[in-house]
Order: sequence, then structure tokens, then C-alpha cells
Amino acid sequence: MTRRTVSPPAAPSSSTGVPALSAALNELLAVLAAARYPLVATAAEPASEASRTMVAQLRDYLLPRLGGLGAPLLVVVGGSTGAGKSTLVNSLVRAPVSQAGVLRPTTRAPVLVHHPADGRWFHERRLLPGFARTTGLNGGPGSLRLVAATGLTPGLALLDAPDIDSVVAANRELAEQLFAAADLWLFVTTAARYADAVPWSVLATARDRGTALAMVLDRVPADAQEELGEDLAAMLPERGLAAARLFLVPEAQLDGQGLLAEWLVQPMRAWFAGLAADPAIRAGLVRQTVGGAVAALVPAVAGLIDAAEEQITTATALRDSVHIAHADALATLDAAIGDGSVLRGEALDRWQEYVGTGQPGPGPGARLRDRFGATIAGRAGPAGRLRSSLSASLATVISAAVTRAEERVRAAWRGQPELGTQVPAADDPDTEAQHLVRLWQRWLLDQVRRDPWDEGLPTRSGYPATTAGLLVTIAVLAPPTSDAPGSPEADRADPATGGGAGAGLALLHSIRADETLRELAGRAGADLQRRLRELFDARSARFTGALAGVEVAVDQPERLRIAGHAVATASPVAVGRPVVPRQAAATSLPATEPST
Repeated sequence: MTRRTVSPPAAPSSSTGVPALSAALNELLAVLAAARYPLVATAAEPASEASRTMVAQLRDYLLPRLGGLGAPLLVVVGGSTGAGKSTLVNSLVRAPVSQAGVLRPTTRAPVLVHHPADGRWFHERRLLPGFARTTGLNGGPGSLRLVAATGLTPGLALLDAPDIDSVVAANRELAEQLFAAADLWLFVTTAARYADAVPWSVLATARDRGTALAMVLDRVPADAQEELGEDLAAMLPERGLAAARLFLVPEAQLDGQGLLAEWLVQPMRAWFAGLAADPAIRAGLVRQTVGGAVAALVPAVAGLIDAAEEQITTATALRDSVHIAHADALATLDAAIGDGSVLRGEALDRWQEYVGTGQPGPGPGARLRDRFGATIAGRAGPAGRLRSSLSASLATVISAAVTRAEERVRAAWRGQPELGTQVPAADDPDTEAQHLVRLWQRWLLDQVRRDPWDEGLPTRSGYPATTAGLLVTIAVLAPPTSDAPGSPEADRADPATGGGAGAGLALLHSIRADETLRELAGRAGADLQRRLRELFDARSARFTGALAGVEVAVDQPERLRIAGHAVATASPVAVGRPVVPRQAAATSLPATEPST
């Protein structure tokens, strides 16, 4: 598939700015919220997940943040299970504001801690608008617990997020959503788990989004601080995270409130206070994160365009499989009717029996025999048996063709189990085929009765009405031949009987020589073809109707392209150098409280 591209963000200009970017992001949000990837395809699930993530980030962070650039700096504190996130948050604000304990997972409803002077920014539900606000001790699902703490610097807020590797899937998803709403990530890991794959996978997301990042290595043994600090500090630039600020916290006893000693967290408190107190630094850090998030949207939208085009390609292939399977089956059925395949087996035996009786001969006597046989014998004689055999054979051939077509379609749709369940049930192919043949035979009889036979007037060959209807059926279902009646070729191999039965071939030639019968046979064949097309159209419409009910919008790629281009060309707030200073080594702390 051709990779679609969206132009990279343009440099800031005087004609664009926050209003233009906000308008472009709002339009992108509308397009993403409406986008669907319902068919099973290679990119469908990743695209759906990426789209949900982008919608959440736009709603929860980018648009609210662009509308409130002066809001406090939001630091989301996250990390692995049991890393000590809640304890760290409590220690930073010097109060037990977030539940911590030995049971996992501990953090359920996220806790947002802010200075009392900054409460209006968070109570108004600008940031994370989908979360109900609560100030109680316990928050239910979908809620955000707000806690005011005087121990926190004004202009700074801490959000204690669930574990990124929680055994509860909803907690993991919530942690990812909260991280996407952060101005800065404070990622907490431990000396025992900092090399695990999951933390680095999450940190790579921060890197790709350009999010400002600080990292805490917690519970570091006193005799391994230098070694572990240097090792982790070396790993960060190798993973593209050289700008991350790194703090080390040694193993330590908690006080009666479950807090780390103040001197252990003082370097972090001072660093955060410095960020929050300087409006220029705070605004620059916000611009960095917002700009990085906007820049990350551009390639993400390009990926969604590819996924949307894959949906259209998949839908087209599924639709084509329906049309091709039914068209091929109809063509095969036409060939079977045209080459005399219907006149095989029992039908052939009944034809030979019928021809051998001499009943189809022309003349008034034949008409009398025909009427007598139809009325008195209930058509149980050779003519009736031939008619029944022809009907059964034709219905069998039709049913087999329908079955083959639908088997091919279902094989082609096997990769779309949910779509297959949307196909309405249909009558059994045998039942539908038999019904079609009955209706066709009734139509043919009506046509015969509207012709001169109805008034007892013979055709040029003098065949009576019911006999004429049966012979027209034979003419439609028997293979064409150019052998002259009575010729040696006809005696040796009669296509209608499969052997030396010249009487049968002679009768066929007699039928085809009769202008009225020939014209009626032509109309009967055309009517049969029409009925077969309608049958196959109705059977295939069940599949195409189910596919039409799936929301695969043909304009989705173009809408994504336009929206993505608008975001790319609108001036981002900032895509500049990292605000957080690069760290060559960790900020280490002594194992014991320094002397005064």
C-alpha cells in the first residue's frame, strides 16, 4: 500500500498561532472521533487504538492546555507496580494525600494534588474533562480525586497515576491516558526493576511525543548508589532520553505518616519549585511538551490514512469476492444448461422412455392423447415422469451452483467473523431452486396457453398444448446439434440421448424446425436466465448488504489527510530545545541524613 504523508509542522509565523492550531486540532478531533476501522485488517486494531489515544490526548490535554497556557504545571507521577509512587507524592507535599500500602494494585482512582490557590484550574474540568471531580477520600471509576495541599508550590500539581504494569487492564489504560495529559512525566522505578522492558517501552512513548521527563530510581541500596546511578544515567542517552532529569532515592524507613524524610526528597522539591516559580521556564516546558505532542500527531495521522485506505481495499476485495463467486457460478450454470448436463441420469432415462412411446407425434390424435393423459392419468405417464425428472434435475444443478458460490464467498470472508454474522439467513438452496423451477414451468404453461394451442389450433407441426410445453422445455435444456435428422452421425451419437437414438434427435430437429416452438423456446430460455440472475442477485445481495452496513467511509482517508495537513501547517506553540537540562549523571543522595 502506498504510504500517505502529512507535511511536517511549519515554523511559527505571525499569521498563525494558538487560535489557528486550536481550530486545526478541533477539526482533527472531530475526524478522529468519527473514524472507524471495522473490518479485520493488518492495521485495523493498531489504528483503532492509535485513534482512541489521539482523541484522548486532544480532549484531555492538548486542547485544554492551549486554552489555558497559564495553568499550573501538571506532573504525572507514574511507574511500575510497588515502585513507591504514592509514597513519593505524599513525601513531596509532606502529607498523606494518596493511599499507599502493600496490597497491589494500590492506586485506583487517580489523585491530583494542587496548591489551594490553583484549585480553579482543576475544578473547572478543563483538563481531563471526562473525569468527574471529587474531593472525598474515595473516588469511583471515572473520577479524579482533587486534594489541596499547602506543602506544594503554587503553579505545580502532582497527579498520582495507576501502575503502568498493573494486573488490572483498566488501571494500565488509565495510566496511559493520564500520561498523555502530562506537562512533565515523573517516572518512578526501583533499583531492582529499572532494566525491565515495560518501563522502557513507556519511556519511549514520552521520547516520541517530546514530553518533558524526570526519572526517580527508588530504593537504591546505600552501597550501590554510584554504580546504579551511573548505569541508569548511561542508559538514558542510549534510549534517546538524555534530557531526562534523574534522581536517586536510597532505601529508607518511613516516618509515622508513611513519608520519606524531608531531606531525602528536598532536591526534587527544590527542582520542581524552581520550575513552577519561574513563569518563563514553566511556559517553555509546556511549549516543549505541547509542541512535541503536536509534532507526534503528524506521522500518526499518516498511519491512520494508510489504515483507512486498507479498510476500503479490504471492503472492495470482499465485495468483489461476492460478485465474482456468483458471476462464475451463474456462468457455470449457464454452461451446464446449454451443454445438456441437465438431461443426464434419470432425466435421460425418462426422455428415452418418452421418445420410445411415440406420444409426442403431431396431429389431432396426439392432442387427444395429450389431454386424456393429463386429465385421466394425472400426468403419471411417460410425459409426466419426464417433466418431473427434468424439474428435479434442473433444480439440482441450480442448487449446486448456488451452494458453490456461497461456499466461495464464505471462504473469502472467513477472516471477517463478525461481518459473517451480519449476513441474513436465506432459504435452503434446494428449496429456492425448486421454487424457481416451478414458477418457470408455470410461466411456460401460461405462454403456451396464450398461443394458438389454447384454441385447439395446431402449430405447423401440430403439437398439442401440454406436449408443446414439455417439448419447449426439452429444447431449452437439450444441447444444440447441427446433425440432420436421420443422418449416420445422428444415428451413431444423439447428443440428447447419449447414444444411438436417432428418434430423439429427429424430434429435437422437428421442434427446432417449428417456427412457433423455436420462438417460444427462445423466450423460455431468456426467462429462465432472467430468473436465475434474479436468484443469484438476491443471494449475493445478502452479503453486499451486510458489507454496506459496515461503516467503511470512502472519504475517511481524504478527511484525515485534510485534517492532518491543517494541523501540520498551523504553527505549533513550540518545537524547540528541551527545557529540562541534560543530565550527565544522577542526582545522588547520601544514605544518611547530612549533619548540620
